[in-house]
Amino acid sequence: MNEELFLENGPDLAVVVGARSTEGLAGCGLSILACPVEESRWNRDLSPWPAKAVFRGTPDFEGGADGFFESLRPQILTAKESHPGRLFLCGYSLAGLFSLYICTKQDLFDGCASVSGSLWYPGWTDWLKEHPIQCDEVYFSLGDKEPKTKHPLMKTVGDKTMECRELAAKTCRTVFEWNDGGHFCDESVRIAKALDWLMRSGEHDSTADNKI
Repeated sequence: MNEELFLENGPDLAVVVGARSTEGLAGCGLSILACPVEESRWNRDLSPWPAKAVFRGTPDFEGGADGFFESLRPQILTAKESHPGRLFLCGYSLAGLFSLYICTKQDLFDGCASVSGSLWYPGWTDWLKEHPIQCDEVYFSLGDKEPKTKHPLMKTVGDKTMECRELAAKTCRTVFEWNDGGHFCDESVRIAKALDWLMRSGEHDSTADNKI
């Protein structure tokens, strides 16, 4: 296992998809397996099904999430063997959507986190209505400037995230947090907050929305 992508910090293990390093995550109390994604493969590996690109000059989404997860599974299971505690899945942006999607198809994880997740993705909320998340704890967050965009699809992210939280809350303990700033702001800080909540899950009031 690549040592720079693994942080040993206790029996609970968080798989952080899309993370290029574990920098900034040392204080969360969890062992971290960071699974990077090549920038050129982001729209391919993290999308649940094909969809047209949302920005001019970027590739279409190819719907490769299932195949990408299967490529990660051996590494995850190997790490899990030496970490007998809980197992979490976390992602930022499109990887946040990926994390939720995988947890609708797998019961491997105890909790998951969608941090500034791309929950505007075409067809996603319809999918979630028919495919419940199969874990106990679900964390959602957004930057408070993320819904304040002129892009007709991106500006739905706030409403879509709230809808997803309502759907997830039917079967899972959930929380939603607002963070300051836009989408490309304090990524590692926001991920660390998500992991901290998952680490301390069970101590929280699942009805509380928090302003950070």
